[in-house]
Amino acid sequence: MVQLLDAEGGVIAGDIFGLVEVNKYEFLPDESIIIMGGGVEPYSTVIMMVSDRSIIFNGSVTADENGEFQVIVPIPFNTTYGGYQLMIYSKGLEFDPDLVFNIFVNSTLSNLVDIIDIDLTTLIEAISEINITIQQSILAKLQNALKKIEQAEHHLLLNQTHVARNMLNAAENILNACINEINAQSGKHIDDETAASINLSLREVMKKLEVCKSSLDKPHGKQKQSNGTLDNDGVSVNNANNSKGKGKPSDGSGNQDDKDKRNQNDNNGRGRGRGRTQK
Repeated sequence: MVQLLDAEGGVIAGDIFGLVEVNKYEFLPDESIIIMGGGVEPYSTVIMMVSDRSIIFNGSVTADENGEFQVIVPIPFNTTYGGYQLMIYSKGLEFDPDLVFNIFVNSTLSNLVDIIDIDLTTLIEAISEINITIQQSILAKLQNALKKIEQAEHHLLLNQTHVARNMLNAAENILNACINEINAQSGKHIDDETAASINLSLREVMKKLEVCKSSLDKPHGKQKQSNGTLDNDGVSVNNANNSKGKGKPSDGSGNQDDKDKRNQNDNNGRGRGRGRTQK
């Protein structure tokens, strides 16, 4: 149980005790950190920050009339492998966080490529349900690109990064060809809205491929298990502010869906901590 106190040591929101929980301690990129709690002043702003000595990404939400809140912040795909501090505090208190959880982002290259594999597989399944004239041509290209990505995964496991890069380049070229075909047929054998939707998904996959290719030139940590006490050895250039939550959403709210179903490092424990403002 967490009892949130103000700077003078008084209990926020009278006799309400807030239990603050984090959905898990270890994450993959594109998953969401979910913080649930209560015991803050009704309609006050609750802020969550993820840091490795500088703010990496954050989100905020306005608590409801009962002082309860839920903040959901997606982890950017290019968040660097390593440990981070998750800090939670209520606006109006001193800047020092009321609560700190240690989390771990397991963004190894193999995991990044696997996420792309899942994204492309999902897109293939969606296109299979669309009745368009060029469906088979698009699916053939996407299946070919998926095969290259799976080959890249295989070569990464064998430490054959040069071959893996070639496979990722090949997949990117195939996806480019797919976009070109869709653009050429837009308004003819595929309606403009469907074409734009598919191309948007393809470009998102290609952005992730670029992240993977650039990561091939950088040292990546070995996969390891999170035990809730982690060093902050990750460095990220991200600065996102995407969140959504229970209560009245404040600036920084976003619409990205939670992708926890992708977690291959399932760590279902709930984080609990005791916090008070620092004097």
